[in-house]
Formats: sequence, C-alpha cells, structure tokens
Amino acid sequence: MAGTLPPLFSITDDDHAGYVAVADYTFLLLMVFLVATRIFTRWYIVRYIKADDALLFVAALVGIAQSIIVQFAINHGLGRRGHTLSHHDFVLFQKYEYAAQILLVVCIALAKLSLSALIHSLVTEKYTLYASRSLLAIVMAWAFASILALAFQCPLPSPWRDAPHCVDQAALHYAIGALNIATDVALTILPCVAFWRVPDRKRRFQVVSLFSIRICAIVVTAMQLSHVGPLFKKGADKTWESINTSIWDQVMMNVSIFCTAIPSLGRLIVDLQPEINAFAITERHGSSNKTGDQYALPSVLGHRFKLSNRGVHMSVLGRPISRDETESMQGLREDGLRQDGIQQTVGFEVKYSPVPWAR
Repeated sequence: MAGTLPPLFSITDDDHAGYVAVADYTFLLLMVFLVATRIFTRWYIVRYIKADDALLFVAALVGIAQSIIVQFAINHGLGRRGHTLSHHDFVLFQKYEYAAQILLVVCIALAKLSLSALIHSLVTEKYTLYASRSLLAIVMAWAFASILALAFQCPLPSPWRDAPHCVDQAALHYAIGALNIATDVALTILPCVAFWRVPDRKRRFQVVSLFSIRICAIVVTAMQLSHVGPLFKKGADKTWESINTSIWDQVMMNVSIFCTAIPSLGRLIVDLQPEINAFAITERHGSSNKTGDQYALPSVLGHRFKLSNRGVHMSVLGRPISRDETESMQGLREDGLRQDGIQQTVGFEVKYSPVPWAR
C-alpha cells in the first residue's frame, strides 16, 4: 500500500533478529521510565539521593550500555543463521556477545546491591543488620567471581572466541545463574522476615508484598537458564541459538532492575527509614544518672537534631537553625517507626535553648 512505512525489523526463515531487538527495546524503555520515576519520587519526598538510589541509577546506565551492545551484536549476526554471515561479522558478533554477557552481570549485581543497601537502611536489630551486611558481601563476591569467570572463560588474547581450552561454558553459565537465583531468594526472604513483626497488619502486608516482587526475577532467571543448554552444544549455530538466550537475558536484566525500583517507588518504604523520619533512644534511656535521658534524631527531611538535658542543637544541611525555624518544628512526631525499633508512637516538642553543647 502506498504511503506505508517498511517494518522496522524483518523476520525471515534465516533471520529472527527482530525478536531480540523488540525484547531489547521494549524492556529498555520500561526500565528507563521506571528508574526515572523512582529517582524523581525519592528526590521529591526526601530532597536528597541515597546510596541505593545512586546504585540503581548506575545499574540503569549499565543496562542502557548493555542494550546498545546487544544491538551491535544484532547488526553483526545475532539472530541469523551462521551460514549467512561473513567471518568478519561472526568475529564481531563474538566480541559484542562477550561484552554484553559481562555487562549483564554488572547490571544485575548493581541492582542487587541497590536493593541490599535499601534493606540495610531499613533494619536496626543486630542480627538483621549482620544478615544484611553479609548479603551485601555475598552479592559483591558473586559479581566479582562471575565477571572474572566470564572475562577469562577462554584463553587470552582472544577470550571471546571458542577454543579447545575454554572452560565448560554451559556449566559456567549454570553456576552463575544458580548463584544469581540464590542471592535473589535471600533478597526476598530477608526483608520479609525482618518486617514480619510489624504490628500494623496493613503495613506489614504492603512491605512484604513489595519485597516479594523479587520472586519474578527468580522465575525469569530460571527461564533463562532453561535455554542455555542448546547454545553450548557441540556444533551449535551460535548466532541462531543465541536468540532465546539473548531475549531472556534482556528480560532477566530489566526485571531485576524493576524488582529493585518498585519497593521504594512510593512513600511507604521512605517512611520506614529511620535516617529520614525516625529517632533513636540511647541505651541509657530510662536510667537514673546525672546525664539524664538522651535522644538522637538522625534527620527529618534534611534537618539534624540532638537533644539532651543541657539544651538543643539543630542544623539544616550543615547550618545552625534559627529560633523561628526551631519554633516552627514544635509538635514534631514520628509515627512511621519500623518493627526493629520502637513499637509505639512517641510525641515530643523541640524547643530552642541557647545553651551550647558540651564537648
């Protein structure tokens, strides 16, 4: 028909690259939109970016770079029959596929670290803190070991080429995928266990549901692993057999980012973070001593506080707060305390005192 545009991707008997490209761009656009929404929402609520936000942003940038490299691989043979390619195109395909696999692990690892950092910022009880720190270390160890294994899977100086002395690549990808699933299981279980004792049933259900979304990443990774075997069979047509694995790689990478961005997309998780909203009572609270009870408020939307029986010191982003600003904060109260901290609502007033802090 006159005036119609040609299809963006043509599908033929010897060329199915369009399927990979559609999956690549569709999930990439969704990922960019979701991460941008998450970063904007967090900035709008708390007016500063935390470590988990920064890690998620970097993961998104790496994901964009990985998707671009996949497109380069498509341009040089990914999704086409091997007999239709020149030797030059096949070598370039191997190089781009090699780089895409490494960036895939980097992106997923950054998404996991972002979620681990978010969980670490929410828990306060000693054992859950130890567990969250251990999980951070395990994720970093998995990422480091996987990147090294993929980078040196075949002998130098051309580790992207299949050679007689390459490691068992199928076993390597199965091992990386299995550990990927194991860390995702831990990232799902830890926050659910930590917040299962939240007294508010509605909030408990909301928080557990948000972190349980990570199950989707586990399912997608299992689906990706189910397509690894044919790719590494002896005599396999690598460019053609890579279609399914490449599609599921893109789905797995972007779903991992989705499952990291969604839990903190709204206000609920922000309200649970004590360094933004809550306060802590020191171990001496309630004891009878000369210094009396002391309280510490890490921050409330950028305000820093310290309270003691000798007066109040307050600052906003590093500057001392004025008397008018101090009086405007009267009646400040916290009702979003998390389950590992104080379990009841506490109300108090912040009043100005000219007495300086004792060193």
